[in-house]
Amino acid sequence: MKEACAEILAKGFRCLYDRSLLGCDGAPVGAYYDDSWGGVASREGYGELGCRNADFGNACYNDHHYHFAYYVVSAAILVKLKPEYATNEPFVSFVETLIRDTANPSRDDTYFPTFRAFDWFDLHSWSRGVVPSADGKDQESTSEELNLLYGIKLWGSVMGKPVLRDLGATMLALCALTVREFFLMKSDNIHHPADFVTNHVTGIFFQNKVDYATWFGWRYEYIHGIQMLPLSPALLLSRTTEFCTQEWNNILSRLALPSTDPWSSILLTGTLALVDPADAYSRLMDIDDAFMDDGLTKVWALYWTATAAAGTPSTDPSIPEVNLALERRTEASSEAPTFTSQWAVDGLFATRWSPAEEDVAPWIAVELDGIYQLSHIVVVWLQFYPASYEIQTKGSGDTWVTLATEVGRAGAVKTDLQGSVNWLRLLCHGGSELRVFEFQVYGTLDTATTTTELVETGTSTTTTTPFDGLNLAQGKPVLASSFRSPTEHAYRAVDGMLETHWASALAPEQWIWVDLLGAYDLTSVLVLWGSDFPGQYSIQTAPNGIDWTTAAVETGMAGAVRTTFPEQVTGQWIRILCHSNTGCGSIDELRIFGADPSFLSTTVTTTQPGASASTTPSTSEGATTITTEGSTTSTSAATTGSRPGAVNLALNKPALASTGLFQTRAVDGSLTTQWSSLPGDQTPWLWVDLRGRHDVSEVVISWASEFPAEFRLEAGYSAAHWTPVITAAGQANSEVRVVFNPVNLQFLRVLCMDLGSSSGCSIRELEVFNSGPPETTSTSSTTQSTSAATTGSSSVTVEATTTGTTTTPNSTDSGSENTSTSTMTVTTTLAPNVAERKPIRASSQRSPTEYAARANDGDESTRWASGGGPTDPRPQPCATGKS
Repeated sequence: MKEACAEILAKGFRCLYDRSLLGCDGAPVGAYYDDSWGGVASREGYGELGCRNADFGNACYNDHHYHFAYYVVSAAILVKLKPEYATNEPFVSFVETLIRDTANPSRDDTYFPTFRAFDWFDLHSWSRGVVPSADGKDQESTSEELNLLYGIKLWGSVMGKPVLRDLGATMLALCALTVREFFLMKSDNIHHPADFVTNHVTGIFFQNKVDYATWFGWRYEYIHGIQMLPLSPALLLSRTTEFCTQEWNNILSRLALPSTDPWSSILLTGTLALVDPADAYSRLMDIDDAFMDDGLTKVWALYWTATAAAGTPSTDPSIPEVNLALERRTEASSEAPTFTSQWAVDGLFATRWSPAEEDVAPWIAVELDGIYQLSHIVVVWLQFYPASYEIQTKGSGDTWVTLATEVGRAGAVKTDLQGSVNWLRLLCHGGSELRVFEFQVYGTLDTATTTTELVETGTSTTTTTPFDGLNLAQGKPVLASSFRSPTEHAYRAVDGMLETHWASALAPEQWIWVDLLGAYDLTSVLVLWGSDFPGQYSIQTAPNGIDWTTAAVETGMAGAVRTTFPEQVTGQWIRILCHSNTGCGSIDELRIFGADPSFLSTTVTTTQPGASASTTPSTSEGATTITTEGSTTSTSAATTGSRPGAVNLALNKPALASTGLFQTRAVDGSLTTQWSSLPGDQTPWLWVDLRGRHDVSEVVISWASEFPAEFRLEAGYSAAHWTPVITAAGQANSEVRVVFNPVNLQFLRVLCMDLGSSSGCSIRELEVFNSGPPETTSTSSTTQSTSAATTGSSSVTVEATTTGTTTTPNSTDSGSENTSTSTMTVTTTLAPNVAERKPIRASSQRSPTEYAARANDGDESTRWASGGGPTDPRPQPCATGKS
């Protein structure tokens, strides 16, 4: 079936670039290369004024980023299904010409302009082509643009072109962020007027205005549905559950959505399925195939809905449902050649389990990694399914107990279940052939059950697949030193399919690495070598993909070679480095197993009694917060101390913020620049990527005039999951230093939790230290006082050991005296540079890169230099300088 579908798709492409082939009589007229504008344009309508009536104006370059997306995505799927098309020159040339037309990144390409439609300032594309409009260009179907960028990423992946893959991934991520911020409006959207936000989608977004409409009508179904086409995985990057819930409750739920209107199938699948998948599934089942949208099959709509995460789960809605059966241990009554039971729980819909032909009572079972309270299961059968099947769990002894019975049918079949289980089995009845593409189990951990007894399956003959846990490498970014042929690319080693492989060139010191997209405590690495393999290879780890450490050295051999680490090995990048003059040979699969590392939690420290009455208490145990603004107060908890030579890990590292521009100015090492959140952002945040894991114990934030009454520092190994570290208070135009017990992290986020009287947050500099602040000019003194207050007149940190005699209000003896020792930091912040980035002119410049604006751009690595010499007779008062 897969081969038949792939051949139909292949024939469609052949007819596009060669209509003379047999059977291509009904193919479109096609396109041509237009040397006037440098692009691929439709032959339909190119003679019309404005190109308005044919191919949606494609001849005038309108909507190319919509139209060509369907070809690029389909082409990537075809190469995935039929790898030989990766070397089919006419096919590859056709597809990459479409990519060059829409997203050409090269200025050296004389045939196409760079990024025809994509606006790198607005971070999305514009329609309208070369036809002028009084309201400027516009963008209507954001989902179709996401489909193109998704297609470019897929094409780069299947063709083994990492630069193209990364280009598509980058544009996709940026565009999805823009769509969420400006086109799909949640109730708290700050970019549009409040009364317009209630529409939830913008409609036609012009450069000069926004119309809540479409080019083809004013119906709500059109305005909202055009933002959901096509229903590809890329759509989920922009349509969050929170947004869909608001859109459905406030707009779409009030529409009739009859089962005879094709737009109903789109709205149910694109919105309701992400809010209430059970209701959406039921309503989609009531729609006849003839009334589905012509670009949305019923099978795909039902699968999409059956596997969608509900918008109101019983657990934390920020945590998606997890398939408990994914890559768990399986057993089966039998297995057809190459169709093992493990393929039913590998998370891929291109693989399957099938029983042997002679098996009259086939079954497949999966063992979960604990005892779970069931919610539901999903079984994906497609066209080969049993007449009926029982869903069973193990009872006492060796018996199986039936929980439910289902009628077999094509598609993704969801069954709601209750009960506490460790094993689940599908016992099939009837059907000439069975194909289980996915067996998924959902539920929550049964915390009341602490132990589980594993029992055998009696006298049944079973085939058991060894269980290693979740394969962390599958589907992750991968890179290799080389590949032997166009069908043996690096990603083949982590695609979860034993039928494919990566093979290196015949050269010494070849390697392949995989980025796990987060640091893990590794337990083992399994390499499935092909028939050719190296004599010896190293398994290496790195926190950043650059600095490699060898964790083990192994001897290569055909088949599976497992390496188990006796001690904890932590890494994000894992590399196989082959020590052979003939390369690595071939790897069918590279599997990596491990678990999420735990953060080093802050611990409680004993604070010394008797702090000054003017001190500010710490807001987290085991930590110290020090605020400095001319006169400074210290906390009652003793600081951990700062060692000289500590490094500011955040300096010039990548940064991102919730709103506002210039977030990198918060880590540029200059107090004369700053990041500021935008008005309306109620919980602003800023994070910095330290580009590797570090033990962090001290953070310094130089706040500008806008500051939070309360902020929280959060740690993460990725920018997706955050763990609170400490809460503290901000202060206007002041440096706030927070010292805490070491926390291992790669990403650090400042979350402004309570703005107080401020309208936002402004950070002049965020500094993150591994073991303390950098060395500073300091003085030490011992004074007797009732308050720790020091006034500084310059940017000098003064460390003083202060012994004070204070009265402790809360002590039993109100007159008792206590002695405390604390660290006090005093910093005076320089006033902002009022000349920075202001208009500036000079009498001359020495070179094209030393122009006047370099003197006040806030960057000390650039400069202005005047001209000089006999070729320039004008007065030259200066040589070089920065203002």
